[in-house]
Amino acid sequence: MEKFNKLELLSPKKILSEENLKILEEIKKYSLLDNNRIGWNYPLDYLWINKNFNSSFLLNNKVLDIGCGPGAIHGWLESIYNIEIIGIDLNRWEKDYVDIVGDFNKTSLHKKYGWKKNSFDIIFSGSSLEHQTPWMHYWSVKLGMRLLRPGGLFLSTVAASPKRTVKFPKPYQYNLSKQALEIVYKSKFQEFDYFSISDEYIESQMICEGYEQRFNKKIPDQMPYLSVGAMVIK
Repeated sequence: MEKFNKLELLSPKKILSEENLKILEEIKKYSLLDNNRIGWNYPLDYLWINKNFNSSFLLNNKVLDIGCGPGAIHGWLESIYNIEIIGIDLNRWEKDYVDIVGDFNKTSLHKKYGWKKNSFDIIFSGSSLEHQTPWMHYWSVKLGMRLLRPGGLFLSTVAASPKRTVKFPKPYQYNLSKQALEIVYKSKFQEFDYFSISDEYIESQMICEGYEQRFNKKIPDQMPYLSVGAMVIK
């Protein structure tokens, strides 16, 4: 029986503490993008994954990163836990952490690399699964849970919309509704205080500056989507 235990909107006030900002500066060093840059919302995503990635789950040091690209969190976790994480992505980048180019949702790829049921201790994905249709997002989680060993850990950060599921053009992604997220991750939000968390984004200088650099415009009065952390223990 799978135990789903956390689904939460990521709060800048809670996550962007002085201590965590110091950790973030170390994480950024592992970004393979120019000037070690990271996505505008990635401070929240990376720090949340870092907090919940726990060495007690590493029985066999088998870890998979879905949609790894040049992401700093991949290199950071490899460094601090002294492990090799398998990175999968649809494409190669100029510099990346990709070990396998392919579609995680294709079981033929799992067979090719010998990924069987209960193969991995930890599977994580940072701001990646949202770039699929809601159904494919659901399928990714289902496949991930199959590959996790009993007691294994699944971590994912994805995008939530304030009301209904929305297909977002730039960046291309699906921002899922509260209901859709609860269906995909078979869990319930203890709170879904979207508008108060949206205000926290707008009040954060770091997030505002990152947003303006990413989209070349000022942050809106209300965020069109927010980051969600999903943690699943099988």
